[in-house]
Amino acid sequence: MTIDLDELERLAAAATPGRWAHDREWVDALNVLLPTEADAAFVAAARNALPDLIAEVRRLREAQERHLRLISELTKSEVSPADASDLRAQIAALIAEVGHVVVL
Repeated sequence: MTIDLDELERLAAAATPGRWAHDREWVDALNVLLPTEADAAFVAAARNALPDLIAEVRRLREAQERHLRLISELTKSEVSPADASDLRAQIAALIAEVGHVVVL
């Protein structure tokens, strides 16, 4: 699954600006269907968190790209046999770190 961060940013920019709050009377006045107080609280919290979440996904994608470039460079470099073991350990650690990042 690929999440289109640019589209999410566009939608967030088009929505009502500022921090959102959950107010049952306001929601009822608009005839918005949010079945529970928990749903209304979630919508407000999700809207407020979205810009930071987008920034974090972008940061992680950039880190993943840096790690992949480093792995590629290290595997192409000529290394002495003495350094080979240490390099293999570094590469394994980077692969493990990248493996924990979900590509969105």
